Amino acid sequence: RCAQAKSAERAVPSLGGSAMCPLSEACAMQVEGNRARLRQLQAKVKSLRLAVAAADAEADVAAVAERANAQRLCEERPANIERLRKENAMLAEEEKDLRAQALRAESMAVKF
Repeated sequence: RCAQAKSAERAVPSLGGSAMCPLSEACAMQVEGNRARLRQLQAKVKSLRLAVAAADAEADVAAVAERANAQRLCEERPANIERLRKENAMLAEEEKDLRAQALRAESMAVKF
């Protein structure tokens, strides 16, 4: 229809382009509608690109945080191992003391 409207407008040179025949008005309205739709789609594409960029940035931040956490854990590992060894030794001493107390209590109970 639009192509027909353009040819119809060209077929009436006496109008000089200042006035449009009905077909070219329909074509102009269709073109304007298409332009509006194009602007909407361009805005949507821009919005989607921004959303993708934001998601990429979030993924990058998460990856950096994960690497930093892994690095921190690696750095803390020797200290944690030493702390756990000390804690284990203290618990072993406590267990030894409790066993000794239990044996003393048992031997005192036998005496009475």
